[in-house]
Amino acid sequence: MQGHQGRRAVHTRYLRRGKGLRYPRSTLSRVAKPWELAMADEFEDHFALIRGLLHSIAQVRKVLRKHQALERSTLKAKYDLYDAADARQQSRDMTDGPWE
Repeated sequence: MQGHQGRRAVHTRYLRRGKGLRYPRSTLSRVAKPWELAMADEFEDHFALIRGLLHSIAQVRKVLRKHQALERSTLKAKYDLYDAADARQQSRDMTDGPWE
């Protein structure tokens, strides 16, 4: 089937996933042919594992972003303290007068 500008048209249909990481057989049976359903059952177990891994990776990335933000803010606060201490020391040096 030809689509826009001579490209092949891709037809998709949204499938509601169940509460877990698998698509329920009942959902798949509404859109799949019998031979597709048998294949889908077999591969859905593998895809559920992959979805679980992707979920874990997403959680790790989320925690890592939070950690990086905390690290940046802590580092900024540290340098702000150093700058303030340096400024105080410089102002003392200016008011102390010559050492000689």
